[in-house]
Amino acid sequence: MLKASKNIDDLSRSLKSFNDPIKFKILHLIANEITNTKQIAQMVGVSPPTVSYHLNNFKNNHIITSSKAKDSNKYTINNASVVSLKDDSLDALEITGDSDETQ
Repeated sequence: MLKASKNIDDLSRSLKSFNDPIKFKILHLIANEITNTKQIAQMVGVSPPTVSYHLNNFKNNHIITSSKAKDSNKYTINNASVVSLKDDSLDALEITGDSDETQ
């Protein structure tokens, strides 16, 4: 069952962090320790403000964390949050019914 602090709407908003290839590419680069916004933008093919926008959404959804590193931010994947998101997703699917019953 879903944890009391998370409902289906919250879960859905969090899952949107993974709903397009650009977002997923950004997360992949962060997981591989490429955290410079300009470098990510160039590698993904979007503008630095677009990367910043997605990074802020990832932080708001606790998908990544950030810390100051010299004159820039260092981003890391919040592994515990991603695992929790996966577990909550599986729990949500179990409470909404068996897919065989809806066919």
